[in-house]
Amino acid sequence: MYKVRLAIAGDTKQYGVDEGLLDVSISALRIAEVNDFLLEPQRVEMSLLQDGWLVDHLIEIAEMGIGLCEVLKQTGAGEDVVFTGYIDCDNISLDFGNEQIKLTGYSYMQLLVKYGDADLTDLVPETEKTISLGRLLELMQGYILDETGIGISIEQDFENINIDRELEIWRGIWLGNAISNPAFQDIQSIVEARKGFCEYDDRVSFYHFEYSIIRPPEGLPDYILSGYVPVFKGKIFNFYNRICLEVIDLSERENEKNSEDQAEAYLNSLMLQHEREYGTAWNNVTELGGYSYVTEQEGWLTGRVWHKLKYSGNIVAANLVVKEATMLDVLKIFVNLGNLNILSRGDGSLVITNNEQMSTQYNGILDEFCSSFKLSREKRVLPSFEALDSLKGDADLLISELQDYYRAAYQGRVMAEITVDDSGRELEMFSTLNVRDKQYRVVEVQKSLAKDQAKLKAWRL
Repeated sequence: MYKVRLAIAGDTKQYGVDEGLLDVSISALRIAEVNDFLLEPQRVEMSLLQDGWLVDHLIEIAEMGIGLCEVLKQTGAGEDVVFTGYIDCDNISLDFGNEQIKLTGYSYMQLLVKYGDADLTDLVPETEKTISLGRLLELMQGYILDETGIGISIEQDFENINIDRELEIWRGIWLGNAISNPAFQDIQSIVEARKGFCEYDDRVSFYHFEYSIIRPPEGLPDYILSGYVPVFKGKIFNFYNRICLEVIDLSERENEKNSEDQAEAYLNSLMLQHEREYGTAWNNVTELGGYSYVTEQEGWLTGRVWHKLKYSGNIVAANLVVKEATMLDVLKIFVNLGNLNILSRGDGSLVITNNEQMSTQYNGILDEFCSSFKLSREKRVLPSFEALDSLKGDADLLISELQDYYRAAYQGRVMAEITVDDSGRELEMFSTLNVRDKQYRVVEVQKSLAKDQAKLKAWRL
């Protein structure tokens, strides 16, 4: 026996089969497809006999605000709440011929979409924009939930995925952007070359500043080079979010000077200017917060020389540096980086969980309770990483590594479709069970309110 309870504009009313409840159905609790984050929240469809309270509060009311709804299940001990959410005020229909009102309720997860277009910079206080705090998930979900105006909570129950390897940053720089590439070293005099890493609140930077003078060698016609040319080759590589690269080229070539002293004087003044702007405290090999950034010199002393940059550590940074972004963009970024999903519980609370993380609940061997069991090979598509464009710096290397991870994690899974006797059984998402000597992790639960059954989808472990 089921009932629904509606709370609209401060008034509450309950409907059962004897009070006008004609039908109620709840959609499956499932993980979102990786390309459709938060676009498929749990949904309840309700059909009720028309009465004055419903018409006044759903149709005639000027502003219903956020109406709330609950689905209640009658048990021997009383009533259990099996669904809590809010009423979609844009999806209400009144059929005067049949005297019925149909309405839809959504889990609170949909509010993250409804209010997710709020600009991040409009919500996050200036004092908390400092990147030493970072764009922590707890901060982001807190701000977005404040926007909804409903006191709901999100529980964090996950561990970040671990992608820990050494990467050559050339993948993102390209060899054409060699830091140092003197094509005619025999006619260059290196005044000074400085390089190394420096850490800031929001990034790690690698500097390569090279000051040189091109001398007019003997036998070179005057119309090609008759004086002394100061040359500065300077590049700054900013690594945001640990590996999102931004390259700034400061290189310049000054006009010819009459003497080498004049050329050196110009470079000395340029060096002083750079010291004021960028400092000189740079380390060649640096361990920064558990991550390693290393330079390796390659090439020949008599030919072209370049420095290869290497990165070692988990590519998923705890604190994120974002450009202009909405709240939903930031939540999508965290979902991409942590292989996460946001699920709704019956009491309306939300839980952020990891798709690979096993629930502590074990449902035991369910062979004798299964009325249907099917296996298929599921080929899941790779997620869309468009949200990562909101990260500061070029995220191509990050996206490439995440694609490799998701491809290995999702391609070619074995999926089980199982129908079981529900009779009082609470089947959690990501809980495990055994059928036919194999273990499975539950990723979708569809309960039948009438048949006392649950249809499950589960990944084979």
